[in-house]
Amino acid sequence: PVESTPVRFDAWGLVLQLVPETRDERKQSVVPAGWLVVAVFPDSSSALAGIEEQDLLVAVDGEMVATEQDREIIEKFTERSEPVLLSVRRGDRMKLVALMPSDQQTLPDFP
Repeated sequence: PVESTPVRFDAWGLVLQLVPETRDERKQSVVPAGWLVVAVFPDSSSALAGIEEQDLLVAVDGEMVATEQDREIIEKFTERSEPVLLSVRRGDRMKLVALMPSDQQTLPDFP
């Protein structure tokens, strides 16, 4: 599988890219397919919530997101004005992050 084009989600202040499942030979483990955080904009709601580049988005308000079709789930939640609970994988650990979407429109360009 080929990686997708990065997708910008301004309401959360981040850029996600769908990545295929990979095998970490060093750790003898599998890294699941999913939506990888490739950029977090400074001072965005994601940055303030502690989301970091290379975090893997696993679920949004309990709904699993690991495929291109799941992009619709992510988009649905970025349109809400209520807080959203994100489940992210950082290395071997899972983290729950409460995120308040923002109407911020002055985010910088992403290459």
